Amino acid sequence: MVFFGGRLSLRSLPEILIALVALYEFCIVLRVLLGWIRYFAKMEEGRFSYVLYRITEPVLYPVRRTIHPLTNAIGIDLSPAAAILLCEILQYLMRLIFRA
Repeated sequence: MVFFGGRLSLRSLPEILIALVALYEFCIVLRVLLGWIRYFAKMEEGRFSYVLYRITEPVLYPVRRTIHPLTNAIGIDLSPAAAILLCEILQYLMRLIFRA
């Protein structure tokens, strides 16, 4: 199997996993940005926003449920920031374990 001009081996699996976590992190950031744009431009939710919601909500919902008692007083949803922090920690641990 060819992967970016080279052979796909078991050694490239950690790099692929790290890249997938980074892509997921990008989806979270994109969802937040599109939410702000929709809010300030008074736009309706489109299909792309719905797809981002479906991709990111399985991680954001448990994070939101966990940190909601802490952030309820300020009225700001900090679950995307916490999820991004978790993604960064996961990437760091994968690099540490796999030495990628």
